[in-house]
Amino acid sequence: MKDFLKKHGVLLIFVIFFLLVLLEHQFIYMYHDDYGYATLSYAVDINNVGINYPFSLIFTFLYKHYMLWGGRVLGYFYECSLLKMGLFYYRLAQSLVITGIFYFIYKILKSKVNMKDNILALLVVSMYGFLEIMLLRNSVFWISASVHYLWPLLPFFGLVYLLNKDKFNLPLMIICTILTACSHEQVGFMCTSYLVLTIIDDKWFKKRKIAKEKWLLLIISIIGFGFMMLAPGNKVRLASPTSNNFENISLFAKLRYTIPALINGVFEVTSSMFLNLLLVVISYMSIKNLKKYHNKLLYIVCLSNLFITIFSLTKNGFLYFNYFQSFTDNKFLLLLIYLVYGLQIFLMIITVILYYLENHLMVKLFLAGLSSLAVMIVAPYFPSRSNLPFYFICFLVIILTINDMVVNLDKKTVNLIVLAILGISMLNYGTITYGYYKNSAVQKENDKVLKDASQKIKAGEKIESVVYKKLPYILYSGDQPYIEGFDYIEAWIKNYYELPKDIKFIYN
Repeated sequence: MKDFLKKHGVLLIFVIFFLLVLLEHQFIYMYHDDYGYATLSYAVDINNVGINYPFSLIFTFLYKHYMLWGGRVLGYFYECSLLKMGLFYYRLAQSLVITGIFYFIYKILKSKVNMKDNILALLVVSMYGFLEIMLLRNSVFWISASVHYLWPLLPFFGLVYLLNKDKFNLPLMIICTILTACSHEQVGFMCTSYLVLTIIDDKWFKKRKIAKEKWLLLIISIIGFGFMMLAPGNKVRLASPTSNNFENISLFAKLRYTIPALINGVFEVTSSMFLNLLLVVISYMSIKNLKKYHNKLLYIVCLSNLFITIFSLTKNGFLYFNYFQSFTDNKFLLLLIYLVYGLQIFLMIITVILYYLENHLMVKLFLAGLSSLAVMIVAPYFPSRSNLPFYFICFLVIILTINDMVVNLDKKTVNLIVLAILGISMLNYGTITYGYYKNSAVQKENDKVLKDASQKIKAGEKIESVVYKKLPYILYSGDQPYIEGFDYIEAWIKNYYELPKDIKFIYN
């Protein structure tokens, strides 16, 4: 048994991880605009009802979507195709994507750490459990968001892994670049930034000839990103009331709005598990930088990072960056607070770069991750799901730093630390999975009621209303049609189940 675990331990860990993710996703259903994309009826109208349409109609819908609504057609191709086949196929694909992302993270880190492969694999998969419910419900567990914010991370980390191998596999790297660059604004820009940083690293720091393959990948990335960003449909979205008002204000007014939104969005209280772990890691980096560089300015950096970390760990229910602005409405004081926040965040960034100054891969990844956030400075809002690409980059930073923290500790202590991290992760995973499980019985019942009503109506029976049960735990769910302001979802649900528009939903 010991020899088996030693030889196949990593594979076993990722198989178990896949099964746990797949189990969790058995209780994830369609929410909000998922019904609209499943029936090819979101944003543009091609007169389709239900999901029994020819597969070729997806391309008609995506073309109109690209021309009239937006350029994120690749993710919607995944979503429309899989939901047409059935929710099971999406759940399976999503579980494979998540497992693949964490496996590539493991492969990227494998040559960078000096811990055992099994321990590294456990740490890697543990990071999934540090994503909390408010982020997950609005990104990973919401199909229409997951295919844009999460799925492109698989080809991105695949590209990073392939680029850092001794021998290039150009066809695979081209595929990874295309699938990443034209997927979503943040991830596409992150991909292009990483390739630019790779070329700069080769030219100015490693002093070596830049491989033609890297120039080709950069060109492909720019073209793919441009294909998405220059979609005619993007102009339509920018013409919406919220975006239009934002576009018409001055640059200073935009930054006065977006920078605080970005700071509060990245350091949101609902991601405290992940952020506190990251802050502890950055504080450790500060102390090590101080010992290594013996620079007096680094005392200020170290004290700032330690203060932020201690405050966030001890101030129950608050993170440092979301606390002090709650005390005042004075615009001058708020501006002063955000200037201090901005400076402290800059010091945190400098801390990470200094710590990994000799590890060019980590610096490039970290800066690329930051670039995914920088895109949002020009966006009219900052949803929590916008953190996802940056958080996943930080998983590598966290794990590699933990490796440094435990390198001189004995085996028993290292195992205890890893088990503690795994335990916290599993507790969060279990709580979230149980919450969605408790809702699943009602989800299944609603699905059956709506399908039965549809069949009866097709058979000629007159039905004026159906009872649509409310979920017992709305936290473990996406938006529902009975929530105030979301009644419009009802039309997509009726279209999905091929119900007449005038049938009444009775929410019970």
